[in-house]
Amino acid sequence: QKSISLSDESAGAWNNLACTLMELDRYDEAIVAHERSLSIDENNAEHKLNFAITLRKAKQFERALEHLNLLELDSVGDALATVKWEKALVLLHLGRYTEAWPYYEVRYEANGIKRLNIDIPYWQGEDLAGKHILILEEQGFGDTIFASRFIPLISSNARKVSFICRKPLHRLFSQLPVAELIDPAFEVRINDKVDYICNIMSLMSFTGIDGSNFPKPINLFSPN
Repeated sequence: QKSISLSDESAGAWNNLACTLMELDRYDEAIVAHERSLSIDENNAEHKLNFAITLRKAKQFERALEHLNLLELDSVGDALATVKWEKALVLLHLGRYTEAWPYYEVRYEANGIKRLNIDIPYWQGEDLAGKHILILEEQGFGDTIFASRFIPLISSNARKVSFICRKPLHRLFSQLPVAELIDPAFEVRINDKVDYICNIMSLMSFTGIDGSNFPKPINLFSPN
């Protein structure tokens, strides 16, 4: 605010104020500040992206999507990955799952999600009959537990499902329809040939999940 009082025509100052107000959950004020920033520098892609993020957090999803669609046309490289990730989040909020999944896969580039450095193809919905697939945990415990509900969607078709997840989850996941649980803290030694790898959050993308068939959480606890 002090910077703006010294120079009302500073797009950067207005953008920084908008982002600060957004972090304070003062979305209406943040939107006004974003609009002022863009009225000064309408072609600033970073400011446009910040505006779209604020609109998403303010639950103005359709308006955020309009801005992201325009940004997607003009962005390249890391900036494009960030725009696509934001678009994935907005589409998921709108319940447009089928449209969201291809954008959701950009999380590797946008958020630094690691892939296993191994010469095995990543599964993208291919027929798993007679195949061995290796599922990888990702992100935090909550994401992995949430996405465990999708494993039964592939276990009935695959010859074998192996699951790499941290040791504290093994007891909880003992009820899952998987052949083996592997602790990533140790060197991965798999005696059986693996045909495909898939990060667990990608199961949503490649099992045909939409708003009508989202599976309920599975019971991970034994009767005892």
